[in-house]
Amino acid sequence: MGSAKQAAMTLVGLVDRIVPKRSIVLVRSQPDISDQAREMVRALERCSQLTVVWLVDDPATVMNQGFTCQIVAAQSFQALKLYWQASVVVHTHGVFGSKRGSRRKTFVNIWHGMPVKRIDSNSDVGNYQSDLTIATSPVHATHLADTWGLPLERVKITGLPRNDLMMRPPKPLPKALQDRIASRPLVLWLPTYRTSVSGHLRADGRDIGIITQLDGGDLDSVDASMAAIGCHAIIKAHPMAPSPPSSETGNLTVWSDRELQAAGLTLYELMAHADVIITDHSSVWIDFLLTGSPILFAMSDREDFKNSRGYFFDDLDALLPGPISTTMEDLHEALHEVLNKSDAFAEERAESLKMHHTHVDARSADRVVDLVCESLPG
Repeated sequence: MGSAKQAAMTLVGLVDRIVPKRSIVLVRSQPDISDQAREMVRALERCSQLTVVWLVDDPATVMNQGFTCQIVAAQSFQALKLYWQASVVVHTHGVFGSKRGSRRKTFVNIWHGMPVKRIDSNSDVGNYQSDLTIATSPVHATHLADTWGLPLERVKITGLPRNDLMMRPPKPLPKALQDRIASRPLVLWLPTYRTSVSGHLRADGRDIGIITQLDGGDLDSVDASMAAIGCHAIIKAHPMAPSPPSSETGNLTVWSDRELQAAGLTLYELMAHADVIITDHSSVWIDFLLTGSPILFAMSDREDFKNSRGYFFDDLDALLPGPISTTMEDLHEALHEVLNKSDAFAEERAESLKMHHTHVDARSADRVVDLVCESLPG
């Protein structure tokens, strides 16, 4: 952050200390309209005594979707005024530079995933805007507390609001998916970024320059693999990765957030319909454990990632409840076995679920709302 921006954010914090607070709960997330924020806003709206404000980059993208809270452009002076007046700020990546403001304001950090890869200890979000944060189980609560130097009692085991979407009774298959998969299994591939182009800019692991980040996993090879196995794959790019060109074949779809939104879906709605997911160093598999469905890991750069970003867990291979593929050929074989009902990792996933999730219901957002209500001034 440049010196001018640092000074501006410091000023925001100073003003926050003198502006009187109201019973306003302000919500902000990254990506702008994430499932974590959506579920949090809907749960807060159910609580009639709360005044809820949702900051988004483009309010038009969430208008006419049934939200009843006040929706405000995040890059506006109105947003700044409401931030100063708010008693509680609920966020995923910090707000207005992540600097400390008034001690009369409570920051509730609804951290956006239970970390397998290490997160920064020298973090303004962790240091200044995490009066309370949330986890899915004691092991992750300990990792977050230790990383940010928080008392363990400030890390609440509520579950993640976005996971509520996968725990509700399934909705009918949306037309956007019906048109693509028909009666075939849906394989959802969720690679994380190696070089980020938004948010916190960084490079981790080995960037091999293709969306799958798997050796041999170019789109032609993936398409041929899905055709041979008889399934349809959707590759969803990470929001911090370079946005890929959309691609569509009979067996493969490549989407960014833009195409996902155009299809009328959110990521966790899409995950709720997936028969299998493929991922790598992302923690999304921890969320997907709640579905009970198979998980495959596609990693060509475990050692590179370990030597750059690093992991919270010493033995990654023992941690992951699914086969680990290092090439597209390996992944093809693993996916073929899983879809032919040879689910060799079912028991490991069941044990992993106990480790990573204390709650296995659809009430995580409600538990966070309870924390918010407890944080409001009497």
